[in-house]
Amino acid sequence: MTWSVYQRGDTGDWMLRFKDAEKWRDKRIPRGDGIRTKRDAEAWAREWLSRPRSNEPGTSLADYLNRWVERREKNPKVRPSTLANNKGHIEIHVKPALGSTPLAELRPTQLRDFVIALRSKSVTRCESRLLAAHTVRNIVATLRDALDDAVGEELISANPARARLVSAEIPAAETRAGENVIVHLSLAEATRLLKSEKLPEERRVRYLMAFTSGMRDGELAGLTWADLEDSTVRVAKQISTRALTPTRPKTKHAHRVLPLHSLAAEALKTWKATGWVLLVGRRPQPTDPVFPDEHGHPHRPRSAELLREDLEAAGCPTKYAAEYPIDFHATRRSFASWLEANEVPGDVVDRMLGQAGKSVRKRHYSATDLEVMRKAIETIRLDLKLDPQTVAFAALFAAPVQQAVRDSAAISWSQLRASSSRPTVYERVGRAVRAAQSRATSAPELTRASLRPYGGQCPSCSGSRSASLLLWAS
Repeated sequence: MTWSVYQRGDTGDWMLRFKDAEKWRDKRIPRGDGIRTKRDAEAWAREWLSRPRSNEPGTSLADYLNRWVERREKNPKVRPSTLANNKGHIEIHVKPALGSTPLAELRPTQLRDFVIALRSKSVTRCESRLLAAHTVRNIVATLRDALDDAVGEELISANPARARLVSAEIPAAETRAGENVIVHLSLAEATRLLKSEKLPEERRVRYLMAFTSGMRDGELAGLTWADLEDSTVRVAKQISTRALTPTRPKTKHAHRVLPLHSLAAEALKTWKATGWVLLVGRRPQPTDPVFPDEHGHPHRPRSAELLREDLEAAGCPTKYAAEYPIDFHATRRSFASWLEANEVPGDVVDRMLGQAGKSVRKRHYSATDLEVMRKAIETIRLDLKLDPQTVAFAALFAAPVQQAVRDSAAISWSQLRASSSRPTVYERVGRAVRAAQSRATSAPELTRASLRPYGGQCPSCSGSRSASLLLWAS
């Protein structure tokens, strides 16, 4: 390779000039490497030129991205969900379009055309729906981050993804429903959902927490009983859909302590004493998740689908404005919308949502601020009532009922799944429970034999629904 070094007269920087793919290129030699004389500059240039170059065989963009992903897999700061998204963006979108291009020959015009093609790309071959704006932005962000690292490794002199003509083609950030459309539920719809007799109890409490705290789906999934203390909830971790291991929250501002709404605090107390025991079959420990699966393990349900199913069962619309599907994030938007309607200051809402404050002072809060947030949360008025008699009865028979439901052999799982009427199952268990209550049956006497004809699981869901069965029975 033909090369030489020279010193710029205006800045005094030593420069390397070399011929790369029939083109002359200039590269500034870093000052921090002890370069003082021309001999030092030449030694640095020889070492730098001996490194594997991006224009040699086997150093295409695809090869570089493979190495980039390998490094990210070893970086503990990269979330599993972020890594999975990066891999998907690269394998599905970037490599097929740009993978064979040598890294050193990647130009802004190529990336501009790539972004334009993404905007008109369908989600799947069998679906005409185009990629959402936020998906296109995320794909470009992954490629931009990788090329930033390539600049840092001195494989390329500048990041073509940051060129102005590329940025001009990136779609503006907007929600799935579009700009200025906030998909949420009204207070009346949320109340109707929460009061629905067809709603499984664990989801009733989960929805109530979401509506009155603004917590994200993953933050609710990562919540443990140790995080609940003195009518407050500490948001310190989350669980993603791709891995059921707790990770840090989405952003540093998402680490927060929130006051519990009075209804949510009472519902959680009842859920811990009765519903959780009925679902899992034992008493919860401080490290146990608040909303587990039927084995007591961390659980990230199909929240969007389940919410729409529960809304439909409660007689509520499953689409906002009859057009935009309601997902679990709508509970968070509802929380913010209700507080805004109650004239709660925006910085207070931002803190509760775990978003960055507009000043350093507003990014940190004290016990006084917690009281302000508590008053703000209590402005959300849901017309819900708990039945203490039902709660006491459920607590008395928690373990025996759970064991009876698990051991029941009269109604198989397949038979229950084939059932077309969910309330029918509730009514059958309800008759057994009311009969036991009228006879003042003691807890040990409510055994597998007495509940054998009524045991089983909810035909529409994957987990045990004993808590809801008992509440339905009352």
